[in-house]
Amino acid sequence: MFAMARNSLGQSSPDLGYTSSLRHPWEAARMSIDSKHPSSARIEIRMSKEIRQLLRQAAAIEGVDLASFVLEAALEEARKLLAQHETIVLTNAGMAALAGVLTNPRQPTQAMMDLMTLPDLPTRKS
Repeated sequence: MFAMARNSLGQSSPDLGYTSSLRHPWEAARMSIDSKHPSSARIEIRMSKEIRQLLRQAAAIEGVDLASFVLEAALEEARKLLAQHETIVLTNAGMAALAGVLTNPRQPTQAMMDLMTLPDLPTRKS
């Protein structure tokens, strides 16, 4: 199988098996969590006593406080979800079909050429 990765602009490129540092804004969160240096952001979660006790026990096994344990678990799931949404995986047949289209593109139809003559959409101001 062959993986295609999308960059922060949504453009696809081959996944060559290496990463550069901080390709995406959320990658800064990959740093380990240090409970000695809390940030100013705060989140509150309501849960039953049983769930709180379960999470505290798991956090104790890991040797971290409850907030660090929950934050690390949430970050791990967020990373997985983002990775799933930025990677396109092709089978060998899919890769061959894509390579064929890229090396022998079809001629544009008249409708496609007409679309290319339309003015660009206005961009949103930040």
